[in-house]
Amino acid sequence: MTRVARARRSGPAAAVQEAEKRAAAERAAGLVGPGMLVGLGSGTPAGFVLGLLAARLGRGELPEVAGVPTSTTVEAEARRLGTRHA
Repeated sequence: MTRVARARRSGPAAAVQEAEKRAAAERAAGLVGPGMLVGLGSGTPAGFVLGLLAARLGRGELPEVAGVPTSTTVEAEARRLGTRHA
């Protein structure tokens, strides 16, 4: 990785990007309601969504919600977090 590429991944701009990803994940997770079937994708925001959904499921806020993982990696993470999947 070049010095320029490393510089782009750290610092204030990276922190802003991380905050934007988290905000997008919170918005997406907030749209999920009881009984929904949810696609579980990959990438940083999708990982945040999965964690937020697992927390809501753990609190009993999302009865009958199940996810459809897009890869074996995502499926393994969903299992680790205790989410149901189809």
